Amino acid sequence: MSSGMFCGARHFILNQPQFVDNSSHANNTGNKGSGLNALLRASMREAFHDSSVRYPPPRCHPGTRQEFINNITKWGLGGSDQRLVLWMHGPAGVGKSAVAQSCADLFTLQNKLGASIFFSHPNERNDPGRLFTSISYQIAIRVDSYGDLLDYRIQRDQTLVTKSIKDQFQDLLVKPVSQLGAKGVDIGEWVIIVDGLDECEGREVQCDIIEMVATSVREKALPFRWIFFSRSEPHMVTSFTMNNMQSSALHLELRTLPNRRIPEDTTKEWFSGHMALWREIDVLVNLSAGLWIYPATIVRFVRDPDSSPVEQLSTVLALAKDSNRKASSGHPLTELDLFYTFIMRRIPSKILPIIQRILLLNHYLNYYFSSTFSSGLKGIRNVGLGIVIANALGLTEFHFRNACVSLHSVLTFESPPCGIRFYHASFMEFLGDVKRSKEFCFYSCLNTLRQEFVQRLNNVHAHSITGRPNPTITGIDVTWQSHNEGNSWLQPLELYRWLVAHLLGLCGWRGHPLDPSACIALLNFQFRRIPYLMPEKLFEFSLKGFGNNIPVKFRQRIVRRPYNPIVYLKKPDVVDWCDTWIVGEGKNKVVIWEQQSVVWIASYPNFSWSNH
Repeated sequence: MSSGMFCGARHFILNQPQFVDNSSHANNTGNKGSGLNALLRASMREAFHDSSVRYPPPRCHPGTRQEFINNITKWGLGGSDQRLVLWMHGPAGVGKSAVAQSCADLFTLQNKLGASIFFSHPNERNDPGRLFTSISYQIAIRVDSYGDLLDYRIQRDQTLVTKSIKDQFQDLLVKPVSQLGAKGVDIGEWVIIVDGLDECEGREVQCDIIEMVATSVREKALPFRWIFFSRSEPHMVTSFTMNNMQSSALHLELRTLPNRRIPEDTTKEWFSGHMALWREIDVLVNLSAGLWIYPATIVRFVRDPDSSPVEQLSTVLALAKDSNRKASSGHPLTELDLFYTFIMRRIPSKILPIIQRILLLNHYLNYYFSSTFSSGLKGIRNVGLGIVIANALGLTEFHFRNACVSLHSVLTFESPPCGIRFYHASFMEFLGDVKRSKEFCFYSCLNTLRQEFVQRLNNVHAHSITGRPNPTITGIDVTWQSHNEGNSWLQPLELYRWLVAHLLGLCGWRGHPLDPSACIALLNFQFRRIPYLMPEKLFEFSLKGFGNNIPVKFRQRIVRRPYNPIVYLKKPDVVDWCDTWIVGEGKNKVVIWEQQSVVWIASYPNFSWSNH
């Protein structure tokens, strides 16, 4: 015995001793449950089938799509069909998400739903990196043995929840299930529902997800039954019909319903009290062309609390009778486009430009969050996109909400987290396609918005006082404060940082070139003031993409490579190698250093550095 209370003792006897151990032992793996808490934080909670964020979720009306629901639930409960992957596909608007939700509800009642994820691109629920964290978390809270093992593994290595999706699939699902199986523990044949796989960010990733699941089924690595819902995109068809999927996947196609298939009891419920209008429901059914999203949108339109339901429905029926576009267009969503156009035309002319800007910024921020913004700007997510957009446009909370109310039939405003939720992806797809939405396309205001941001920022530059470390920002007001618990109040400096990020990001938005007016505005933009007013990290930004968006006539005046070697003398010490650019013209120009799309800015020619 080399240590302890009897160290070195000799020649003594203890009669009936009692020892009390008061020592403490360090737990190197953390507190029980901390691993699952980390897993939950890395999950997409708002995409679960029972999330309050999705309330009310889409569901099939009673008596509709019942054959599909019965077949899926029978298969999921372990019927005679032993294939472990089911793919339900169909065009936009036919009710795939409603079928998925109805099935999730039924599997929950049967205690068979292991996990569910409802992707939604326009609602920013499209991160593939949070798919398998979400699935594994939901299974972990249902199966104690699996949950305990996963909790332990994540405590030991919290990077498991941030690894690539292929590593997550192995480390969070395949390996733990295999480890339990080796001990004779069967976690059960749970049903996993993934809705809107085509709305998950990145086609290649979508195919990878299918391949990983197919491999696990082929190798019998997981006992789950997987149900995927998506549109019939070509890459999806290819992935689900490849040789390694043919024997393990069941295909169901959800088509548009034949006309006159909306049950009478359902329509009576929708238009209760207005039987005279209900008698003309055939007109509405014909116009819907079997797309369930269409009548669902009409119901929300008719139920506008600020309008008469009779007048609202009469307007829709008049629109249907006057329409002849159905026969002249081959687009599968022509009738839905017609109604979306009708909704946009009813927006007051003073509100329409505001709505277009709100929707454009919402689309931009959702689309570019994961790839464009550095950690310095990801605090936007905690504030809420609604607050960010309102402040960027100089709107108060009242004016922002008032504008959104005009589109109540296609979107809703959530508070918290102060963001917009779209009932269906087809609305933003419509507004993003100029051929379909024409003058209502939100891209039509992009160049104007770029110029407006230049004007707002130049106003800040004209009134603010430079100085380090705390410049005084004036000429810009926070129009909507964040009151979320745990968030500090927004400051003008933070709002200025957002505007700079928005301006440069919108100018570098791939595929959306600047027009001459926007280029002239940039020539007059005081880039040189940015390093003095914003001495913190900017955001990830591609100067090459920015330059490609500028017409040749203006390109060399706005973005160019430096020819004077003196600009290289002050290269930031934090980078080993980087691209160098001159941005701006005349006294307004700056030097920008770019390394892997992260930018550092310095004034030209005095090299007063902003340490990005």
